[in-house]
Amino acid sequence: MKTQFFSTLIALMVIIPLSGKSQDRKQQFQEKKKEIDVKKIGYITERLSLTAEEAQAFWPVYNDFQTKRENCLKENGTLKKKEKVDLDKLSDKELTEMADAEIAREKKMLDLRIEFHDNVKKVLPPKKIVLLYQAEKDFKRVLLNDIREERKEIKAKQNNK
Repeated sequence: MKTQFFSTLIALMVIIPLSGKSQDRKQQFQEKKKEIDVKKIGYITERLSLTAEEAQAFWPVYNDFQTKRENCLKENGTLKKKEKVDLDKLSDKELTEMADAEIAREKKMLDLRIEFHDNVKKVLPPKKIVLLYQAEKDFKRVLLNDIREERKEIKAKQNNK
């Protein structure tokens, strides 16, 4: 899941134009993220066929999980930036600490996922939970395909100029 998220994030960064001010790019990224979030909500709602009561109970749990997950990913990204060093210059102790930190980050993400799973079991029937996990995976594939198509269109426009 973590790898797919980073792949999606990298792909999004590629489709955002490289020209312009940093703030413009941040704003474009935020707008694109909001657009994707809206598509994701629609996709999941449709795939799960949520009733009004289920949706009212489910979305706060899901949104809380997404917020915690994004915060954890941001924290992990900040830590990883600090770790970009020449591994050959580090001692075995430092390398062991880096490896242990990576496992701790992955464990934290897994703990968040387990917490979410426990919470979602309280608001959705088992079949819809399985459908949710499938829908999330399927949405990522759809999103990546959309990004690939956008990139092809951008390349085609650039080649026609």
